[in-house]
Amino acid sequence: MTDFDTGPSDLAVLHGFAVARLAANHRTESESQDTARRVLSVLSSAGRLLATRRAPGASLRLPDVIEALRDWPDSELKSLLQDYEAYRRAGADGTAQAEQLAARVPAALVAAKTMIEESAPI
Repeated sequence: MTDFDTGPSDLAVLHGFAVARLAANHRTESESQDTARRVLSVLSSAGRLLATRRAPGASLRLPDVIEALRDWPDSELKSLLQDYEAYRRAGADGTAQAEQLAARVPAALVAAKTMIEESAPI
């Protein structure tokens, strides 16, 4: 499917949420963990959105989303989804690694949104 009428605005909303969460003042370790978890959830949502636009019957499991996007030209988003899946499979331990992954989400969403706006097929 190459028609992606609402995709850029959907990604913009997800991007705005991620940026706002990352910019918030985190007073405790728990708040930092929660922010990383929520921003990584935004990443998963973006991947699922793109995968289901490409293949409406696609599974929403993260490994299947990554597979559905394997030929997608935006390597930044795919790479981050793969790194996040590896982190999850390794037990999702370590706030520092989750925060590092979460910090990459806004740029990956901007890259995906820009690619879509430039009318590249997904």
